[in-house]
Amino acid sequence: MRTKLLFAALPLLAAGCASTGGSPAQKAPTAAFLNEQAMLLLMEDREQLDPDGLGVVLVAGLGPGGEALRSRTAVALGRIGDPRGIAALTSMMEDVSDEVRRSAIFALGEVSEGGAPQGRDRILTSLRDPDREVGRRAVEAAAKAGIPLEEVASRLIEVPSGELLPRLLPALFRFDSPGLVRWAELGLEEKDSALRQAAGFALGRTARPEGADAMRGLLADRDPLIRAWAARGLGRCGQPADLELLLPLLADAEDGPVVQALRAGRRLALPDEASPASLVIWRSRLLPLLSDPRPARRIAALEEIAAFLPDPALGARLAELTASQLPRERELALLALAEAGDPLARPALGRLSADGEKSVQAAVVRAAAFLQDEEALAAFGGAGADPLVRRTLLEVRLAQEPAALAAAEAALGDDDFAVRSAALDWLAEHPQPELGRLAQAFGRAKSDRPGDADAMLSTLRALRAHAKEHLADHDAVVILLEWAAGKGDFLVRREARAALAALGEKPPALGPASEKGLESYRQLYLLTRVKRYAELRTAKGSVRLEIDCPEAPRSCHQFFQLAGQGYYDGLRFHRIVPDFVVQTGDPRGDGVGGPGYSLRDEINRLPYEKGAVGLAHSGPDTAGSQFFITLSPQPYLEGGYPVFGKVVAGFEVLPQLVQGDTLLAVAEVR
Repeated sequence: MRTKLLFAALPLLAAGCASTGGSPAQKAPTAAFLNEQAMLLLMEDREQLDPDGLGVVLVAGLGPGGEALRSRTAVALGRIGDPRGIAALTSMMEDVSDEVRRSAIFALGEVSEGGAPQGRDRILTSLRDPDREVGRRAVEAAAKAGIPLEEVASRLIEVPSGELLPRLLPALFRFDSPGLVRWAELGLEEKDSALRQAAGFALGRTARPEGADAMRGLLADRDPLIRAWAARGLGRCGQPADLELLLPLLADAEDGPVVQALRAGRRLALPDEASPASLVIWRSRLLPLLSDPRPARRIAALEEIAAFLPDPALGARLAELTASQLPRERELALLALAEAGDPLARPALGRLSADGEKSVQAAVVRAAAFLQDEEALAAFGGAGADPLVRRTLLEVRLAQEPAALAAAEAALGDDDFAVRSAALDWLAEHPQPELGRLAQAFGRAKSDRPGDADAMLSTLRALRAHAKEHLADHDAVVILLEWAAGKGDFLVRREARAALAALGEKPPALGPASEKGLESYRQLYLLTRVKRYAELRTAKGSVRLEIDCPEAPRSCHQFFQLAGQGYYDGLRFHRIVPDFVVQTGDPRGDGVGGPGYSLRDEINRLPYEKGAVGLAHSGPDTAGSQFFITLSPQPYLEGGYPVFGKVVAGFEVLPQLVQGDTLLAVAEVR
């Protein structure tokens, strides 16, 4: 009966009643409309498809203003990810509304990415939809569903003249096929800058060897984005001789080409293959970059310079920078010297061993590993060190074959969940015969703070690997997994169920991700039905954000809740990657901290353009308080990380930030 109710409305919905009047979201919502929006939010948050509730929403979508509700329903089906929703999405692809079909095909791609093949035919049919945006999203959905590029292109041949490339190119980078290069080269002949950029991104992102010649020609392109992406691609598929071609980009007017040329140069500067003359010129160009007032160039040069050492002038400048007032410069300078085995590395290591910054202490550990300085490493073995330093030391030990197992087993008793998680991840890759230590780690993880589930998730993965490798322990492992599958955190229950299924056991029902009632979601809708604005305040200036609450209501709500509590005030920008992202929101400052809970993902169609604001996570539904802002377009993040806003003023502040700078405050503004 419930399934019949769900799909009974679909033929009517497919007929697509035209919307009349203004959208209910623009007026004071009626009780019925509020309930409909709340039901969608509830199902998304629980990650459970309620056929009765969805059926009611679908029927309501036939009334005035129904277009917006039908579109919103399609988004919800994509986020829930239940293959049972594919039939509804397929029917929505017959809707008269372009916007409904756009949402439906995007959602169909999200569900199909999870391995559901039922929507394949509908995706292929939608490639030729009358609406260009629907066709473009159908190409994206096809890539997610694993449909080959050749099959997609053969269907697109039939679209009207001038439609093929605008539909194909934006998602071209998602395909792994030799034919990609030919389509990208066609795109680069277009006059439209967006199409040329999409083609250039596909070439640079996939870095197929047969596209290397095309990328070489793009290093002098008029578009700085294309120059940067071409340099990036050459770094992965080019030859040491390309170092000479990359040289002009080191003086580019834009940061992106400089940064990407530096990264490519590191990959291509092979001592036995690169021209000595090219290396000499590169060294001469790198020296002034180490003092460049623009942080992106200076930091990128520090990150990549080890490949060009030893060199007396560069080594001397790096030694000076180990005394920099900026912790990020101190750590990168030390690491470069140590990685290259420069004679100046050991004196710098000694000086920085007493540095008070934990990030520098972690760099000292890595530098000591490069230099094989066991005495220095032993000095950081105590439990009193910062968790970041302990985790770094563990990572070093895990890379040392004789010491790896002992280090992993010792770390299982660490007080910090992230240290234990790193050890357990190694044990999942290297299953050992003794189950007792994993059972103890399981008991330890049960007492971790709610929301700090990393150690438990890693334990479950290690148990799964152990049971596959050591069949005699299968039943004992199943007992632990069954306990986890019925208790506690949703992420833990989901991981335990997956482990049980992988071991040939029938897992229990997953249950809802959230137990909150409908009233909570009514209030959430009312708080997030319009866009809101926030200001990030730093010592180098302020950045104004537009937070798109209707597109990502849970992300928006928790962001402003935390901001209102002063949660973000005084936190550091713990991760800044030139020409990529600036990231903050971690109370620990080491990339693994959060608010003690996780959010369901709110994947949407907002683009990862320059200045997009996204939620960081370590896997599906693990986002919390950490957020990042893109410094350049990053289309490959779309569909993987929720976008919940964008920069609308003050973007020029972001490139001035250096990892370790402080976020003074986040405030809501009008």
